Amino acid sequence: MERTINIEQFHRLADEYCIFVENHASFNRYDFLNKCLELFPRLYSAALTVPLPNGSDDTDLGERLTHAHLLYEMLGKYNFYSEVFDPIYPTDKDPSQAMLSEELDEIYWHLKKGLILWQQGRLVDAQWEWRFNFVVEWGPRLLSAQRAIHYLVFDHMGPSATA
Repeated sequence: MERTINIEQFHRLADEYCIFVENHASFNRYDFLNKCLELFPRLYSAALTVPLPNGSDDTDLGERLTHAHLLYEMLGKYNFYSEVFDPIYPTDKDPSQAMLSEELDEIYWHLKKGLILWQQGRLVDAQWEWRFNFVVEWGPRLLSAQRAIHYLVFDHMGPSATA
């Protein structure tokens, strides 16, 4: 029973994040980034409780939904940040440039795919999409974006950075 509760909790959080991104225009930049800081730890923590079922990445859901260009416009000069792809390997020590709009959109897409599968009644596929891609794709992106957003909100912006 606990696993069902965890999956349902994750479903609600995934839905909350996707609706938030879809309605990004109703937030100013500062409030949007603060909301990310609130949602990210809850998403990450809930994803840890979603078990990985047997499955595969053979789901074709048609055209990808994207909000990257709209998020890019909203974030403006705050869109770019430095990132170390894998901090464990010494060959990867040089930072590269990343874009918050792409990170937020990748998180959105992987969560949205699971929501679409869930709505189609494909619960095992949705669960696989969320958990597998949490490990390999959107989990690392969430952590990178969270760190960048933390520094933006607390060191480089303030509540007056609304535009």
